[in-house]
Amino acid sequence: MAFPGGSPPTYITVHPTQVYESLIMLGVFTILWKFRKSLPHVGMLSSLGFVLIGMERFFIEFIRVTTPSIIPGLSMAQLMSLAILAAGLIKIIQIQRNSNPLGLDFSVKSEKS
Repeated sequence: MAFPGGSPPTYITVHPTQVYESLIMLGVFTILWKFRKSLPHVGMLSSLGFVLIGMERFFIEFIRVTTPSIIPGLSMAQLMSLAILAAGLIKIIQIQRNSNPLGLDFSVKSEKS
């Protein structure tokens, strides 16, 4: 597929990554929708979303013509997607270690005179 009317115009054949991303993100949405009520802690759903979105973008960048990075073989978008994926994983680990991830105190204190 070529995009001669695109910005910038592309006359070489490229993959329709927009279509691939739309289909994959539909799958990500389905997964997140399925887990929306079953995840036990605040922030777990968004953290899972970061992980899935980071993975999606990392792998889709292998078939895109994109900006190279300082690491040979990886694009700038792949480095950013790895950072997003890492942030999601770190947050999941943090949530699992701490049953109260927001640090809120819900204990009821009785006042004794």
